Amino acid sequence: MEWHGWHAYRRGLASNLKELGMDDVVIQRILRHGDVGTTQKSYIKVRNMKVEDVMRQLAQSFETCTAFVQPLEQPKLVN
Repeated sequence: MEWHGWHAYRRGLASNLKELGMDDVVIQRILRHGDVGTTQKSYIKVRNMKVEDVMRQLAQSFETCTAFVQPLEQPKLVN
C-alpha cells in the first residue's frame, strides 16, 4: 500500500469511524481537534457507495410509507 502521509491515515480513520456510527464529537476527541468543525469539514469523508446505499434505503422507505399516506381533501371555497 502506498503511503500518503499522516493526514490521509487520519482522514481514513475518521471516515471509517463515522461509517461505523461513531458520533462526530467522539471522532473529534480521538483526533484531538480543538473544533468539531475541523473534523467534519476536513477529515470525515463520505464514500459515494455509502451515499447510494442511503438513497436506496430512503427510496424503499418511501415505498412502504405510501400505504399509510391518505390524500388531502381539497379545500372548499366559501363565498
